[in-house]
Amino acid sequence: MVSLVLSKTTSALLLLVHLTAGEFSMFGKEFLYPIPKLQSRESWVELVMVTREEIDIMQVRVTARWGEIEGQEVNNEVLVNRGHEGRVVYDTMMLLGDEVTAFTATVHLVSEHNFALTIYLFERHASGDSMLAMPVSTWGRTYFAVSYNLSPRLQVMTVSGPNLVRMDFKLDLGMMYNGVNYTKGSTLEVTLQNLQAFNVLNCMPEDKYSGSLTGTKIEGQLPIGVISGNCKGRTPAFLCDGPDEVAEGTADYTSEVLPPTQMYGMFYISIRIMAHRLPGTTVLTAAEADTFVSVYRTNEEYDSHELLTVGQSVELTLPEPRLIVSNKGIQVMYLMRSACRREDASFNLEDFGDPAIGSLIPLELFYFEYIWATPDQELVHLTHYIVITVKTEFVIRLRFDDGQLPAHIEWIQALGKPDYRVGNTDIEPGFHEMRGSEKMLFSLIIYGLSDQAVSYMHPGPYMSAPVNAPCTPTAPNLMMPGDNIDNDCDRLFDEEKPDGIDNDHDQRVDEDLLPNEPINGAWGGWTEWACVLNCSDKFGYRSRQCDHPKPKHGGKECVGDSKESLAAYCFMTDVTCPTECPKGTFGPGCHRKCPNCATDCDKWAGNCSTCAEGFKLKEGTCTQSKAFVDLLL
Repeated sequence: MVSLVLSKTTSALLLLVHLTAGEFSMFGKEFLYPIPKLQSRESWVELVMVTREEIDIMQVRVTARWGEIEGQEVNNEVLVNRGHEGRVVYDTMMLLGDEVTAFTATVHLVSEHNFALTIYLFERHASGDSMLAMPVSTWGRTYFAVSYNLSPRLQVMTVSGPNLVRMDFKLDLGMMYNGVNYTKGSTLEVTLQNLQAFNVLNCMPEDKYSGSLTGTKIEGQLPIGVISGNCKGRTPAFLCDGPDEVAEGTADYTSEVLPPTQMYGMFYISIRIMAHRLPGTTVLTAAEADTFVSVYRTNEEYDSHELLTVGQSVELTLPEPRLIVSNKGIQVMYLMRSACRREDASFNLEDFGDPAIGSLIPLELFYFEYIWATPDQELVHLTHYIVITVKTEFVIRLRFDDGQLPAHIEWIQALGKPDYRVGNTDIEPGFHEMRGSEKMLFSLIIYGLSDQAVSYMHPGPYMSAPVNAPCTPTAPNLMMPGDNIDNDCDRLFDEEKPDGIDNDHDQRVDEDLLPNEPINGAWGGWTEWACVLNCSDKFGYRSRQCDHPKPKHGGKECVGDSKESLAAYCFMTDVTCPTECPKGTFGPGCHRKCPNCATDCDKWAGNCSTCAEGFKLKEGTCTQSKAFVDLLL
């Protein structure tokens, strides 16, 4: 049995990382989403776009089409700016019609600016779901599916084709495609073309497969996006007044946009949905063999789990938030429970239970700012909630919609990591922002529940750095402060201070430096007043430079003017302009002489082009001394 304990070294890996705003985030310029086929004819998709960019207006081009299969298109132009979301709603039947195929329509979203996309999917009075979309730029090649045990589904999409996709199934029951029965251990290969998506199990009444896709490996020749979940996921229902399992619970459409394996973390803190009487299921999935996980049950004690094969998973019921530590990157998903049942077999909808799937954010990918918007209340009525995971010392410094956090948040200390807390609170519908600072990171899970057994759940737009990608240490002479590179391959970015100390306890010093502290520019002194060589300009001029010091490392430029002018400073009205001087004189007021020139001299500098007989031209003059222009007369 191998277990992981937080030592001085491993605890250093829980240091908060520093990344520049806008780098490696879930904000992007291109997204792709495959439209699912649902059972109800009253179903719709709501795409919600938000931006953090300080621009007056942003245009997002939204195209819904059948890729290269049918050629059918629906086009929209959506306007978004900071503080206001953009929305577009599609009737799924309008997009798909009645035909059911393995391939499905896609929605392609493109903009010149970065935005985040949340997808809400509802069937009227029956089902609900949500997903945080991943920008195409963050896609990877390898994923592992997660689902409940009823009618599992999988969607794979690509922007560029041809793209060969391989799926290694872990199904308890078979699935038919093109006349072939795929069972546990089978491999399905399909080739996707440009902007095309492939469905594994369509959400139709005849597709009520029993079994789970959890652990199924999906791999593309080129980067792909993957959505995993269920057409009708459900969990066992429990008696509302006791723990006994009594029957199948409420069913709901569930899905999540999966993170690629390069975004798997080694450190997580589990969550608890306080609107439920009982906790949901936390699913841990290994991307590599010989993965060993420790799940803390107290601040000192932990349970060990061995995930010895690729794609192996373990399902846990964790009543309180707790630290999860692994020796290799793992995926952690939270599966929400169905509502509890009363003794008369009716559901207690006040328990607000209904299945939904949400990705938990690893500590390595906590972010400092989250911007999101809830679904349209006119389409479906829900109560909205958030789950915050943050260091205790940062709680009072978090800002929610430019104010403090709601006072009624229920906070729970994380077992195994007592300096972290997990908080639940309900929020109003609409647009929201929550932020800390670039060195004060946290995670956010957003979910909604209704008394009609409708739910949704997804993470806020978190960081998307490839913390689990293969790493080669950077040569010391190539390391740059704040370069957003894991130079020492410890899964942290720019964590060292330039102080000659091993800050991250990896036996190396100053090897992965924080960004240099910004240096704001300051003005140097003014030059002396001076005049230009132009008789019509009576102004005096002086200047200064923003070099005391110069701005560095993203510091602010100087505020104010770099030049000043002073009226009536030069060439007072009683002084003759040099251009009007008689022959043999030059300069302001014509007081300077140039008697030795064969022809008249330059009226400003006194230089001669040729000299009178007996004089020699040297450096433009025939005189014994050089002539200077006194500009201050």
